[in-house]
Amino acid sequence: MAFDLLIKGGLVVDGTGAAPQVADVGIVDGRVAAVGRLDGPASREIDASGCVVTPGFIDHHTHYDGQVTFDPLCTFSSYNGVTTVVSGNCSLTLAPVREGDEPALAGMLAKVEAIPYDVLMNGVPWGWRSFGDYLGSLDNNLGINYGVMVGHSAVRRWVMGDDSQEREATGDEIEAIQAAVRESIDAGALGISFDRNARHVGMDGRHLPSDVASIDELYAVAGALRDLDTGVIQVGDPMDLELSEGICTKMSELSGRPVTYLTIAQSVLRPNHWREHLAHLAEVASTTSARIYPQINPRPGLRYFQMDSAEFFNFMPTWKHIMNSTTAERVAAFSDASLRPQLAKEVAERSDSTALGFSGRWDHVVIVKPALEKNKGLAGMT
Repeated sequence: MAFDLLIKGGLVVDGTGAAPQVADVGIVDGRVAAVGRLDGPASREIDASGCVVTPGFIDHHTHYDGQVTFDPLCTFSSYNGVTTVVSGNCSLTLAPVREGDEPALAGMLAKVEAIPYDVLMNGVPWGWRSFGDYLGSLDNNLGINYGVMVGHSAVRRWVMGDDSQEREATGDEIEAIQAAVRESIDAGALGISFDRNARHVGMDGRHLPSDVASIDELYAVAGALRDLDTGVIQVGDPMDLELSEGICTKMSELSGRPVTYLTIAQSVLRPNHWREHLAHLAEVASTTSARIYPQINPRPGLRYFQMDSAEFFNFMPTWKHIMNSTTAERVAAFSDASLRPQLAKEVAERSDSTALGFSGRWDHVVIVKPALEKNKGLAGMT
């Protein structure tokens, strides 16, 4: 058999659960045609000895909503073997958007995900309104498989405007939100994403629209997917709400759709919380019709952050106030010795027990790149 491409002698891990094996992979017309010891002629051959050969990875939790518009390869994910990304997580998307509301959506994504606001405002070629318009702007300009959910926060602002960050929705507004979600999924959205993370705020320090919404609104909007018989639901940080109220279980039962959410990981304050959650999942699987799938990091979490975008401090009130002020105000506050006892007290007494919050382990916080010349010697220190 003749191949367009023959990858020789790599350790093949095929994703099926089969044991890894040293083998060759033959490609014809862009598809895997054969795996094994292959000797056919090939237009191109790659010696993969000493390398691992796998299918492309799927990164199911990203925030490439803006970057994909000017970086169709979604680097650096694609540089690490990722061939499919899923974006639009945690209620954050750049569509639908009313004219003039672009700064609000960009600000929420920038603040929560530590993406430079100027890049989102000046690098993204804004101009779409509906979610379908956003997807259409990406046509014929993708170098990677790209799936994206519509964000509840964006849809809420589309329907309610600035009130979306101030109050619960009325019955008529919930119906309008449901209609916008259905329209977005009909246009190509993978589903809808929500958020229940009290640390997540916009540039103005206010909570995301999805976090302001009532639980009943979330159930109603999730239920809008039942008639569509398609779509997935993603929820940001509902761990405690799932244990106390079964929020993800109910969403799945009401919608008939699978629900995925962040994240099972170890919490410093509750080191066995993940075990409790796994036991809960086993009970849900055996006693309900719900399909709920927590997301799990494949490696210990490592965060790079700057002191203008460290949202995991937001569970501590004084820290939150400082972190959501201007740069000059932050410098003045952190330079004020009289504030330091209160800052230390809040770290010691912090209430955020999730794995995504601040651990309080300053010995694990390393200075990587000091901005000021006088501080260059601090690099590498805790």
